[in-house]
Amino acid sequence: MTWPKFRRDDRGQAVVILGLGLTALLGVGGLAIDAGLEYVEHRREQVAADSAAWAAAVSLTNNWNAGNRSTLAQTAALDYANRNGYNNDGVTNTVTVNIPPTSGGFSGNTGYAEVIIKVNVRTAFIQVVGITTRQVQGRAVGGIVAPPKNYAIIALSKTAAPGLSLTGQAEVEAEGAGILVNSSASGALSTTSGTELEASTGGIDVAGTASASGQVQGTLRTGQAQQSDPLAYLVPPNGSGMTTYAAVNATSGTITLNPGIYPSISASGNADVRLRPGTYVIKGGGISVSGNARIEDDTPGDSGVFIYNACANFPSSGGSCGAVSVSGNGRIKLEKTTTGTYAGISFWQACANTQTMSIVGGGQQSDDSNGEFETSGTVYLPCAAVSVSGRGELEIDKGQLIALTISATGNSEIEVEWESSSTQPNRSPALVE
Repeated sequence: MTWPKFRRDDRGQAVVILGLGLTALLGVGGLAIDAGLEYVEHRREQVAADSAAWAAAVSLTNNWNAGNRSTLAQTAALDYANRNGYNNDGVTNTVTVNIPPTSGGFSGNTGYAEVIIKVNVRTAFIQVVGITTRQVQGRAVGGIVAPPKNYAIIALSKTAAPGLSLTGQAEVEAEGAGILVNSSASGALSTTSGTELEASTGGIDVAGTASASGQVQGTLRTGQAQQSDPLAYLVPPNGSGMTTYAAVNATSGTITLNPGIYPSISASGNADVRLRPGTYVIKGGGISVSGNARIEDDTPGDSGVFIYNACANFPSSGGSCGAVSVSGNGRIKLEKTTTGTYAGISFWQACANTQTMSIVGGGQQSDDSNGEFETSGTVYLPCAAVSVSGRGELEIDKGQLIALTISATGNSEIEVEWESSSTQPNRSPALVE
């Protein structure tokens, strides 16, 4: 008996194999598409996280002395995250701001803010295997950084020739830190025979070249990198809550002033003008001291005085601007403010005010009655020159002298003693992670 033969049919297997292959291809393609969607979302989140962390860093810098600075920084970060499409609704996205950060290299540091943005992205193709959403996260850290080096005396101009100059028998001395001449010009530093320039600690850094005669103590380095203004982060006072007074023109006797806004303060003859502790805004007319007059703190050892020399349209910009002028045997003696945003600073001249601070001494050599500006805090004129001449003296104890340009002529003296614990910290915002 012969059994019948059956033909094998492979056509059904081919269909199955084709179907499995197409499924695999679709799966791989789906994974690629879902990965692309996640990548796009991650980039959006990272941009938003960077923006929010930067906003927090700026807020921490500007509000360093505020008791609620962490709250202010958190609010700024959430605001910028919202502007970039992440409103922290807890459903479609979450925005977490940690001050201090809870992870990374700045964990536990209150000068930094960590921003984490999370979004559950709906998948397009891999839902077939039960994955309907995948979490995508963006993270950034922003905070306060300080420049690598401190200076007792800074001539800020990047182009002046010279930025710092000494002529005659002038003496300029920095103690506890160096001197920076920020100008890249030829002859950025100029000293002549008979002058004395000293920065034994920290040396003298010049962005441009130097023409230095006379005595120079401390390492002189030319061709150095230009630096940014270390106090550029400061926000000027706006006059809110301050009382406005009439201009003061004292010619004799003793007068005591309260903190507030004054068109000008002038003292001449034998007048003695005393300042109670607080903030003083000079609105357009400047400060003038001449003869044997004095402007000084009412009570040494108190919380100190902060003077802001603005222009006539304060708190707006514009209007006439007045200079600070000390002449004859006049004297300004201030103790820096020790509280609030301007702690460590005794005098700040608005950038709109380009009037030169002039200290011209008229006394005899070794005479303590020489024209003098003496303070225990930083003197800051970012857009104006400081000129000390005759037998004038500018003496800063535990602070900095920061001005656009600085000159000392005749038998004048500039002496600045820098101390890190009592100088306004140098802060600027930055993204660090």
